[in-house]
Amino acid sequence: MKELLESLVKQTFQNSFEIIIVEDGSKISSKDIVNYFSDKLNINYFFKDNSGPGIARNFGMQKASGDYYIILDSDCILPIDYLVEVDLALKNKFMTATLLSLISIFIGIIGSNLTGIIFKNYSFGLIGNTIAGVFGSIFMIKSLGRLGFDPNSILQQGNVNLGLFALNIFVSFFGGAIAVILISKLKHKLNKT
Repeated sequence: MKELLESLVKQTFQNSFEIIIVEDGSKISSKDIVNYFSDKLNINYFFKDNSGPGIARNFGMQKASGDYYIILDSDCILPIDYLVEVDLALKNKFMTATLLSLISIFIGIIGSNLTGIIFKNYSFGLIGNTIAGVFGSIFMIKSLGRLGFDPNSILQQGNVNLGLFALNIFVSFFGGAIAVILISKLKHKLNKT
């Protein structure tokens, strides 16, 4: 545990962070090590009877005051920029990649509904076109996104690549439109037999 706490002292992360140590029934106490680091780190020590790792983690999270939790074993040694990288990922990629995925699906819905409006014989109504748009856009992005315009590629290193984003939007729109047409063709083919 000493090496882990030393690696936390060396972090380049400038914001405050809290460390919760949960001693889960260990016969060898870490309290002296925790006390040694108490003037260098915002650290809290708790001892509880052995209850297993899941219960010990939940116990620690109940004692913590932060919004995010990083669970580490006592034998971990963190690189000095570990918390900086975690913070950057949480700020720039977590919600943004999700948001880009939702935008792609929404554009697919627009593509399918516009196709249904322009070409009435391909329309399944608002709900049917919307379902087709969702599946069409997801299918196209998952199938062709491996070429480099999936949400994670668009957001490499926290910056939005507008060219890849535009390509993503085009493919999503096209996926929604194509889905309505293909489903309509399939429906007509099945109705003939």
